Amino acid sequence: SNESDRYVKIGNKVFDLYRLELYQETRLIKLTNLEISLLNFLVLNPEKIISRELILKNLDLRHEDKDLNQRNVDVQITRLRKKIEPDPKTPRHLKTVRGRGYRFLP
Repeated sequence: SNESDRYVKIGNKVFDLYRLELYQETRLIKLTNLEISLLNFLVLNPEKIISRELILKNLDLRHEDKDLNQRNVDVQITRLRKKIEPDPKTPRHLKTVRGRGYRFLP
């Protein structure tokens, strides 16, 4: 159904893939353009191990910091975790795969 294609549950939050918005119940969670690009890319590639290089290649960086590099990816991931994880220190949805990158688990 279209509904299930449109909404991705992330714990107690929901990401709307059409509007590119993240909600906790009815409350809109503010995300930066970069966080939206990152979350959207991860949500569209669940379960896969995604390298920092691949993240950099796929983010829409035209409006953003041109100097985005692999170190910045980690910073963005940390920021995103603060918004989507119940406990950002022990992530359930956005996991680090040591030496390889990240993995998104809805």
